[in-house]
Amino acid sequence: EIKGSVKNAVLKEQNGLEVTKFKTDFSYAQQQAFLKNLYLETPKTLIQEEIFLNFISQDALTKDLGNVSINANLPKSKIAFSDILLLAPTLKNVVPFNNFPNAILKFDTKLNGKINDLFIDKLAVSGLGNTIINANGRVKNALNPDKLWFDIKVNQFASTATDVQKIIPKGTLPANISLPQNFDIKGSAKGSIN
Repeated sequence: EIKGSVKNAVLKEQNGLEVTKFKTDFSYAQQQAFLKNLYLETPKTLIQEEIFLNFISQDALTKDLGNVSINANLPKSKIAFSDILLLAPTLKNVVPFNNFPNAILKFDTKLNGKINDLFIDKLAVSGLGNTIINANGRVKNALNPDKLWFDIKVNQFASTATDVQKIIPKGTLPANISLPQNFDIKGSAKGSIN
């Protein structure tokens, strides 16, 4: 088991990543990993509160991710795509990073359950163009799109046709579907894609 506390760390990487403040209590054990009292800040990113993962074994994190349990509370957080691209430069040609390389994705989320049976108490996202998402609900089989099932309450999904075309991979939206230039959707959705 690896565990401890980081009280106040700063970091400046050669690749340009600058962590201006980092503190957390952490653990990585045979069946659990967590970051609690988390505060990670760069000039453009802020991730705070806690993430707990529970798993049968450490191998399950790569071999059976769907059965890994997560409990995350990340309020009033934001992540700069430019920071992600410093850590993973190969994403620069991947949607949505290629279309929004300077975006700052703001999120406020609370969720729990297994990765393949996730209860989303709160999901509020903005920062990709004019797109705003505020939803809660349940998603099953997220790692297997052919068996995806959802029961979602959409409090707000506002976007533009231009944003959607930049956010989702080309060819995802069937050619016979055209989106209105601006839209704001509220409601509930339950079922599967097929």
